[in-house]
Amino acid sequence: MSAVKKSRKLRGKVSHGYGRTNKHRKHSGGRGKCGGIKFMKTWFQRYHPDFFGKRGDRIYHIKKNATWDRFISAAKLWNLIPEQQRDEILKSDSVPVIEARNFGYHVIVGGELPLDRPLVVKARYFTPNAEKEILKVGGKAIISD
Repeated sequence: MSAVKKSRKLRGKVSHGYGRTNKHRKHSGGRGKCGGIKFMKTWFQRYHPDFFGKRGDRIYHIKKNATWDRFISAAKLWNLIPEQQRDEILKSDSVPVIEARNFGYHVIVGGELPLDRPLVVKARYFTPNAEKEILKVGGKAIISD
């Protein structure tokens, strides 16, 4: 670092090292990203090639609720059956049929079944783990629309 500042060294020199014609004024090229399409075009193309232009599809009014479905864990499937009916099923050898869509659920996700009893489950979609758990206890996973 020099002992004397540059401004001291340039005392008396009119341009202070900023050329003969243009003066060193505040924002000669504009503020920020100004001129990115005109006089700073080569700089933008080199260092920010994807800054301008369109990319991808525009979805102007996306309705996320239309594609979202309620899901339930396979571990909670027995809870859909009323408690009184559950007791009767456990006493007998009958296999319950649970239509998940009647309860407002469309997707069955994985989770260990609490009872090692078979049950038939109807839903729109089963994750691979959920299907494996239901089949492991001897039940069936039926896809229904």
